[in-house]
Amino acid sequence: MAVDINSSGLSPFYEKIDKLSGTQKTVIFVISILAILALFVGLLYYPNYKKIKKLEQEYKTQKAQLATAQKNASQLETFRAKKEQAEIDFKIAAKKLPAKEEIPSLLAMISNSGQRVGLEFQLFEPKPEKGKGFYMEIPVAIKVTGSYHQTAQFFDRVARLPRVVNIQNISIKPIQDKNDLQTACTAVTYKFIDTQPVTK
Repeated sequence: MAVDINSSGLSPFYEKIDKLSGTQKTVIFVISILAILALFVGLLYYPNYKKIKKLEQEYKTQKAQLATAQKNASQLETFRAKKEQAEIDFKIAAKKLPAKEEIPSLLAMISNSGQRVGLEFQLFEPKPEKGKGFYMEIPVAIKVTGSYHQTAQFFDRVARLPRVVNIQNISIKPIQDKNDLQTACTAVTYKFIDTQPVTK
């Protein structure tokens, strides 16, 4: 069905436009174009512009997160290798910490190390144990007399023991009318504490 458009109602409007000067027609034309552009910007461009900016910001954020994830993924094998090495080192260190039942024999080994080089023991006294997390410190107060060479040999033998023993607080004094020295020190050995996981 054809639509009959009656333009007679627009004739007065066209007549008024025709009577305007060229400058006025140009101004009306420019204003019309600006109005159309304003509608385009306000209704179409600006909302889309805001969406584009938001998407760009999200893209930058996702890109940064992806870069971080890729960096972490590339270092994952390195972290795993370090973790495995740390576990191996811990097991080796734990083997050097004697169990509870080995402490008496270890103390006997320290004492024998001094006797074999000719030192005379004046004091060999285990002190109370000190908790240090996953291990215990077992200090032993020691006082011996002997030559400088014998004392050095004793320290060397203790350092070569299969278990960890540290000599601390060393005090050496000459003995009057003798060539010997009196050496006081603390031998500190360690005991591993096997912590069992707590069952929930």
